[in-house]
Amino acid sequence: MSSTTTTVHRNRRPYPPPDTSKHYTEVPPRTVKQHGALYKMIKRLEPEIAFGELEPAEKVFVTVAGLLILTLALWGPIYLVRYAMS
Repeated sequence: MSSTTTTVHRNRRPYPPPDTSKHYTEVPPRTVKQHGALYKMIKRLEPEIAFGELEPAEKVFVTVAGLLILTLALWGPIYLVRYAMS
């Protein structure tokens, strides 16, 4: 006879004995890839922008338009201040 004990469920199917061969002394590192703050922000806004549902040509247009707006927002005031100072 076997000396190992098995736990029996109420419907009489025996469970295998618990595995006691592994002992974890530390928490394993996360296997999920860590992302930066900018990536997380874009992922949060993605459903509202619906960038993934655009056609390839529309994606190019939206990207170029966004870069143009960003460039004007950053360099426009700098250009105006330089123009006013000269």
